[in-house]
This record gives sequence, structure tokens and C-alpha cells, in this order.
Amino acid sequence: MISNKKHDKGFSLIEIIIAIFLIGIIAVFLLPMFSFSYTHLHRSGNRTEAVYSSRQVIDNDDADNDEALVSAASDTLEIYFGDITIPIEGENINVRIPYDKHGKTISVDVFHSE
Repeated sequence: MISNKKHDKGFSLIEIIIAIFLIGIIAVFLLPMFSFSYTHLHRSGNRTEAVYSSRQVIDNDDADNDEALVSAASDTLEIYFGDITIPIEGENINVRIPYDKHGKTISVDVFHSE
């Protein structure tokens, strides 16, 4: 005797293929977003390290940094209060440090009064 069992438990092959296809389409749109985010996170970390290194160079804690390009020039900073001008003599220090393999640099400028 043949019995017709209509108690389907589980998914059919077509339903599984459609689910895998939909998950694949979602992954195609999400994976580049994560890759892009990781790239920018890594670049931002390198930039932060370069700023920290430039501050060390300016503070003379790391004066032997080979990557740093340091320039200093005597300068006068003028502060204006309405009609009053206050000149401040000092030194303008500029430090440039590369932070990625493409040669991009950060530049930090500091004015030290005498």
C-alpha cells in the first residue's frame, strides 16, 4: 500500500538556492564597505602616529627622527586688540613627517615665543 505523506518538513532545494543567492547579493554590497572602512581606519592610525612623532620632534624628545623634515624661522606674531597691536618675537617651527607609502605627509606648525 502506498501512502501519500503530506508532512513536508524542511526546505526545498529551490528555497535554499534562493536564500543563498539573496545572502550573496547582500554580501556583495556589504564587503566593500568593510574593506573601505578598514583602509581608512589604518590610514587614520598612521596619521595619528605621525602627528605624535612630529610633536616629539618639536619638543626635542626625538630629535634624531630620520623621516622628519624640520624648518625653523624667526618670526613676529602680531596680536590685534582693536587699535592696539602687540608684537611677539619668536620662532616658527614647521615639521613634516610622511605617514603612508604614497608619500603623503602631515605638517605641524608651532610658534615658540622668545
